[in-house]
Amino acid sequence: MRRLAIVVQRYGAEITGGAELHSRWVADKLRGRFETTVFTTTALDYITWENHFPPGVEDIQGTEVRRFPIEGGRDMEAFDRYSRWVFNEPHRDADEEHWLRMQGPVSPALIEAIRREKNRFDIFLFFTYLYYTTAKGIQEIGDKAVLLPTAHDEPALKLRLYNQVFAAPSGFLLNTKPEHDLINRRFDLGHRPRSIVGMGVDLPGEMDVEAVISRFDIPQPYALTFGRISYGKGHDLIFRHYPNDRTDMHLVVFGFTEMEIPDNPQIHYLGRVSDEERWALLAGSAFTIHPSLYESLSLALLESWGVGVPALVNGDCAVLRDHIETCGGGRYYRGGHVEFIERYVELAEMSDAERKRMGEAGREYVMSNYEAGEVARRYGDFLERMIDYGL
Repeated sequence: MRRLAIVVQRYGAEITGGAELHSRWVADKLRGRFETTVFTTTALDYITWENHFPPGVEDIQGTEVRRFPIEGGRDMEAFDRYSRWVFNEPHRDADEEHWLRMQGPVSPALIEAIRREKNRFDIFLFFTYLYYTTAKGIQEIGDKAVLLPTAHDEPALKLRLYNQVFAAPSGFLLNTKPEHDLINRRFDLGHRPRSIVGMGVDLPGEMDVEAVISRFDIPQPYALTFGRISYGKGHDLIFRHYPNDRTDMHLVVFGFTEMEIPDNPQIHYLGRVSDEERWALLAGSAFTIHPSLYESLSLALLESWGVGVPALVNGDCAVLRDHIETCGGGRYYRGGHVEFIERYVELAEMSDAERKRMGEAGREYVMSNYEAGEVARRYGDFLERMIDYGL
């Protein structure tokens, strides 16, 4: 059995989104085809990088996970100030190196471990280009490395330090064509192998949707936004400009919040919910809202379509707009709150039959492109080809 090392900044069942969830999905789906070890840190919180888990080795659902301590944490206020300066003012390479260390998570022990054990593994898969663990680790591995960048059109991508990061790996796994096109414009990928694979959607079995909706006493029909609720994900626009005066439809919100939910009689925040409740609330919604500007895939959008629910997305995000334009599974808005309100009211006033038609178009798109077993096969095939022919 081939030996695969996954390098990612955080890892664990407690982390339910982003590149971290993506890495765990890949590790789980490739079990039996690869002998996998995860190299990660002791952090749980990505904002502070505080050491949370004990360092050492543990087994998570059959995958060996090796955790390494972080030296210092992250002062988010100081980091944000420094980021604004380094993104907008002339600076030296040393300033970018300082920015990378301020961002974290700084774990020299992790970098030393993968350097020391490089020859024990057939291939290394690094998740997300952004953090210290990839920026330093991938340059130690180089010819045995594949990068899954989860790249967005964001200021950090323009920093010179990432030229070396994208020059190091032998191949790339991408989430979407817009992500591929973005990094291909930004960096010289040359003829190195690459594949657009995304992440598979594991759909639920039978759900008692009405029972869950009744449990929360939610007015129907309702729109839904969920996941990490934050300014960075664009939820402030939704909450500031929710069109109470234009529609009677209520908005349901659940997930981990990093911002205050406004006191609005039409907005219902449920906190964190169980997996069963999550899927039932999703399946029972009229449509879902995905306001993030920075996405390389958006599993939340694919899950919405997987249960036949249409979506309203931020069309200034090229990935989200491409999803909508490809399958017709909803609407997108651009340029801020005016168009958001118009598209929201359009979906709210639409007939159930029209919303169902869009939701089914989205479901067909997901089943054709993101069925879990097929996506896992594409991962395994690409990594094996890299081992046999590409390295």
